[in-house]
Amino acid sequence: MVIRIEKLTKIEGHGSLVLNIKDGKVEELYLDVLEGSRFFESLLLGRKYSEAAEVSSRICGICAIAHYLTALKAVERALDVTPSEQTIELRKLLYFAGNLQSHVAHIYFLALPDYLGYESAFAMAKDRPEDVKRALRMRELANDLVEAVGGRLIHPFTPVVGGFSSLPTQRELRGLLERFKDARVDAVVTVDMFASTKMPKFERKTEYLALTKRGTFPIYDGEKVSSTEGPSFSIADYREQIKEFVVPHSTAKHSVRQTTGKSFSVGPLARLNLNRRYLSDDAKETIDRIGAKFPSSNPFMYNIARAIEVIHYIDEIISILEKLLRPRLKEKKREIKVRAGEGIAATEAPRGTLYYHFKLDKSGEIKYANIVTPTVQNLENMEEDLRALVPQLLTLPKKKLILTLEELIRAYDPCITCSTHFLEVKFV
Repeated sequence: MVIRIEKLTKIEGHGSLVLNIKDGKVEELYLDVLEGSRFFESLLLGRKYSEAAEVSSRICGICAIAHYLTALKAVERALDVTPSEQTIELRKLLYFAGNLQSHVAHIYFLALPDYLGYESAFAMAKDRPEDVKRALRMRELANDLVEAVGGRLIHPFTPVVGGFSSLPTQRELRGLLERFKDARVDAVVTVDMFASTKMPKFERKTEYLALTKRGTFPIYDGEKVSSTEGPSFSIADYREQIKEFVVPHSTAKHSVRQTTGKSFSVGPLARLNLNRRYLSDDAKETIDRIGAKFPSSNPFMYNIARAIEVIHYIDEIISILEKLLRPRLKEKKREIKVRAGEGIAATEAPRGTLYYHFKLDKSGEIKYANIVTPTVQNLENMEEDLRALVPQLLTLPKKKLILTLEELIRAYDPCITCSTHFLEVKFV
């Protein structure tokens, strides 16, 4: 039996799945990423350090904040710039808002319709308008926070090397604080709704990687990379730990661990598997109430993990807003000393750990750029999960089998656009 899903729907970007089953065994299976390579690393070469974040954010409209702030961190490390505590808190606020935007969109518009038996969120809206309104409320709130702190909804511009070019007003922050307090109810309902759906029981032993930092659930400011299966490693050693490679069927690279040659996974499930003890009290109470078990090696649990993170992000945003409202925000002018240097940074984007690596010359021009996105790290593991899952589905009708495979892919929430910029271009 040959199955080809020509267009995987309800994911960011364009991809297809090819599956060949013979005598109950998977003979061939691969995710075919169809988008052309976009050469972002090459586009960064020769750019001034001050342009790095602006260019990088254009990799993806959904993950723009993650790319922008991670590029900014890498540049600051290359120039030996240490941002103020106020700057870091504002960047966290912006990062949480960006992840919240992505999570809510995925949960309600890409994943939930599958489990409730709808073709799309549009079809779901007819019968369940309150669910769609809830999603739109949370999205609008996250959008308003992004605009207040980042300057505009898509591709922020106010964060700059060492600080911010402009700051949100106290009035804006105070109004957002009250709205986020109200949003806690929507976040809890979101988890309860997804927890009540029936998801496949599927387990496959997997190594999970995520940033960690003692005492926190790190998104913007992790100190090292930890593993569920082995020792942690320094962010600066990512190339010695993660091997990227080209596959013939895709315009996106795949990744395995250098030490084992095996696939691994990053993202919300990895973060909860490694850092759940540092979630907000509301998030931890919700885990206990719905009876979710972590660590988990069921990739369908990515959706539950994503919904739990929504609660955590809202709680963190409230905490930071309360902190920033005590003193009046002031931005000190900073002198940036341009120099040659190398900077490596990592953050936790919506879909997992994102690495940026720059080398600057003495005039501040980028001479080397490397970006490792979460989807590139997850693609090999997604294929391994699909290979393991297919034999369990062979008694199902073909339509149900295909839907379950799509549900697994969507659980990872792959960002195809972010994954297709790996080819090096040499101009002669």
